[in-house]
Amino acid sequence: MRTSLKGLWAIGDTSYAGSAVAGAVCSPPGITPGSGIMYAVISAGWAGLSAIRYAKEAAKNSLDYSEIKNFKEEMFAPMRSGKAFLPGDAISGLQEVTAPIKYNLRRSKERLNESIARVQELNEKLHALKAKDLHYLSKCHEVKSMVLCADLTFRSALMREESRGSHFREDFPNRDDKNWLKWVIIKQDNGKMKLSAQPIPVDRYKIKPGV
Repeated sequence: MRTSLKGLWAIGDTSYAGSAVAGAVCSPPGITPGSGIMYAVISAGWAGLSAIRYAKEAAKNSLDYSEIKNFKEEMFAPMRSGKAFLPGDAISGLQEVTAPIKYNLRRSKERLNESIARVQELNEKLHALKAKDLHYLSKCHEVKSMVLCADLTFRSALMREESRGSHFREDFPNRDDKNWLKWVIIKQDNGKMKLSAQPIPVDRYKIKPGV
């Protein structure tokens, strides 16, 4: 359950089945309601042993308390906000962009650019999120993650000029293994999102995926 980020493990639906099985993808449709909780428990057990081994061998790090203070102020900012932008309103706005078929299932360059612009407009409002209590504070941070994930998804879909699996582009309706048998890699570069493509090393796989 260890991620590629040193010192970070992912459990439950954030990982589905771990990078060694199916990768960080959504749980399949039709999953039994409630089973996600049990999977979180099981995957936590898997992750725990690995995390313990890492912690025993990891060197101690010095803490930057000024940075910790800044993180804390940022984390609790919605509790002090005088604005009235509630997380539920933000989620409703996000659903208007992510739920329609024209953005979600049948994509095109024009509509993807439109969806990215709408997500960006919503992102610019997030500084005004208001938390009435700690429950709402949690929702505020969930909303920020949801908006970021939507932005990542739409920008990746715009970059991938082909159709593959559930990703369908009306302007590129065919699968293109020659140019797009690749992973889309997203990194943060000076506070901005940077996308690149990395060829999938299929030739090195012991078991080759079906074509």
